[in-house]
Amino acid sequence: VRAKTPRGDFTIQRHIEGLHKSYLGSMWSPWYFRGGYAIHGSGSVPSQPASHGCVRVPKWEALYLNTGLEVGWPVHIWD
Repeated sequence: VRAKTPRGDFTIQRHIEGLHKSYLGSMWSPWYFRGGYAIHGSGSVPSQPASHGCVRVPKWEALYLNTGLEVGWPVHIWD
């Protein structure tokens, strides 16, 4: 399944710390901003679109996001 990442203004809705397994695969420390779409850590962050619509970041950066993001914070996604 390949999906487009939604563009626009959103709010962080929830966070799951550590490894989370979904039917689409594993995500490290996901920060959900629209339904099942999340900013999350991954061992693979290609330079071209290759996801199910989430925003992938390296695992080390996902750990850093845990020190700064909070539920309720705004997220702006653009090209």
